[in-house]
Order: sequence, then structure tokens, then C-alpha cells
Amino acid sequence: MLFLLAAHRGGRPHLAPLGVLSFILAYRIRTRIGNDDVLRIPRIDKRIAHFSISDCLILFRFEKQDLPRLMKQLQIEPEYELENGGICNGEHAFLFFLHYMAFPLRLIDPIVQRFWGRTSTELGRIVKAVKADIYNTNIHLIHGNLDFFEPRFNDYTRVMANKILSLNNNVIPIELRGAGAIIDAKLFCMCRPSNWRLQRPAYNGRKKVHCFNGTALVFPDGMFGAIHSPAPGRRNDARMLRESNLNGQLAAAQVNRNFLSQLKAILDKAYFNNTHMIAMARAANPAQQAVNDIISPIRVPIEWSFAKMVQLWKYIDYKKAMKLGQNTPSRYVDIAFILTNCHTCLYGSETGWYFQCMSPTLEQYCGIP
Repeated sequence: MLFLLAAHRGGRPHLAPLGVLSFILAYRIRTRIGNDDVLRIPRIDKRIAHFSISDCLILFRFEKQDLPRLMKQLQIEPEYELENGGICNGEHAFLFFLHYMAFPLRLIDPIVQRFWGRTSTELGRIVKAVKADIYNTNIHLIHGNLDFFEPRFNDYTRVMANKILSLNNNVIPIELRGAGAIIDAKLFCMCRPSNWRLQRPAYNGRKKVHCFNGTALVFPDGMFGAIHSPAPGRRNDARMLRESNLNGQLAAAQVNRNFLSQLKAILDKAYFNNTHMIAMARAANPAQQAVNDIISPIRVPIEWSFAKMVQLWKYIDYKKAMKLGQNTPSRYVDIAFILTNCHTCLYGSETGWYFQCMSPTLEQYCGIP
């Protein structure tokens, strides 16, 4: 690392890294002159038409012709009023938010500021405004939305039964009858909380990281049906499932169905059986082990759904950006679930291809004609 003679400390020359020196000089210049005068950022409003087809797919994760549909279904505002009273075009703000979620951008980076025609402060306000709008308007899509999926439960149990038949010589074990969904937990790392009272609840002793957890119910078409998030990182999977009441939600959504034909969810060994839960046996005898061998390849696709969400929206996997008490990281994760479901509605998912199950359309899922 390069070092320069930066200052005198106690009458003696002090060596400082070149990066530290440049940061100090830039900070002094900005505090004296101002951000806009130093960077000379031209004020521009980006539109979908300004980007090519490949750029939209890379920067925003959606194809160019689908972005207007997505804005309509998520009910993006024509204009956003920022915290300081400024006005930002809704299309420009939404495109930047997608870019921000897809890549962990540094808002202080001059390249990012010049590209989007805003200072770092303005970009931060745009992110905050769009995040609040999408969360408040569309959070119902992943919380308490099992009534939307209930008409598709017969299809879910049918495609999962077909997969079980192909794995078990055309025989469905009694334990797996009615299986049509998968439940598992996902851990999201974050910075150590500055508040010492939050450090112990957020610390996961098994993974040795500070984090928060989320429990998800995934259907064979790759859609996240119900989410329970956030939960403190120290809690185990079984407790989070109990607190989520996903078993009760599945029962309530099928109250008018015959119990023998009701959909049930498959779980791994960290969980326990329930009225609508089929967990893998822990101390398994030969018969139970045979059932575990069938459940194992069926349960794997939920990991593909989690992996797709993290690959699309890398911001939620960037530990240094997830700061409890500063930017509400759990809301970014909830929005990532919503955007991933929208992506699955438009382009399908590996889980849906594995089970050969079609996902609903974007208009059906969001409910905007």
C-alpha cells in the first residue's frame, strides 16, 4: 500500500495511506465548496427507453418490454416526494431502485452519481421513498396471501405426486399423500448491531454471524406463498415455524376442503410433524428412511428458490449494507421476495421446471387488471 507524508502529529511527520489522504482531501473540499460544484452532476431523468434490451436485463433483472407491466402491477407512483421536499420522477426512481437491489452500489461513487444524475444524498432519499412505497403497497402479496393460491392447491398436489411416483416406482407412501408445498428457513447475514442490547438476540451461535432469519413456504411452481420474517438470528428453525403459524394458515385456507384431500407441506429433520406438516424422521427405522430418501430430492427445490432470490437481488446478500437500526434490512428482504415472485410469474423458475408446474401470470398474482 502506498503511503504519503500526510500531517504532523506531535511535531513528528505522520505517514498515512494514500486512500485515507485522498478521502480526507475530498471531504474537506466537499464541505467547503459543496457536492454539486465539485462533481458537476448533470440533472437527468432516466427512462426505460434510454436503455437497451440487454442493459435492462443486466441492470434491472427484467426484460425491457416487461418493465412497464411491472411498474403498473406494483403501483409505482408517477412522482415521489422526497424527505427534503424534492420531487423525483417515478420511473427514474423505480429503475434506480431495481439497479440498487441488483448490485450493492456505493452511493458516494461519482460514477453512480453521474450515471443517475443525482448526488449521493438524493439517491439515498430515492431508495428510501421507493422502498417504503413498494413495501406498504405490496406487502400483502407475501403475508397472508394463501387465499390466492388455494384454487391451485389441487395442481400443486398433483404435480408433486407425479414427482413422487417417478422417484418411488409409481408408489406414493401413505405419509406423503397430500404433499404439495415445501417449508424451510433462510438466514440473512448483517452487520453487528451497534446497540449492545441487540447483539445477543441477533447472533447465531451455529453459523457464528449476526443475522436475522426468515421462514418461507414455497409451492411447486417456485412461488413464495407465505413468509415469516424477520426473526432474531439466535432462534432455531422449529421455533420460527411455530411462531409463523404456517400450519394454521394452511388449515384456515382449506377450511372448506375435505381433510384427506388438503395440501400439506414437506419439511426437513429440523422440524416436527403437524396436521399440515410432513417432516423427515430423525431417528429413522428402515421404513422411515425410505420415506426420507423420497422427501430429500423433493425438498431440494426450495433451496433453488432461495438461491434465485439471492442471485437476482445481491443487495440482501451484502452483509455490510444490512445494518439493523439504520436501513431496516428486513424490508429489503421482503421486497426481494415480492420481486422474485414477480420474476417467476414472468419467466418461470427452476423449481417450476423441475415439477413441471406453471406459475400464475403477473396480473393474476398482483391483482391489477
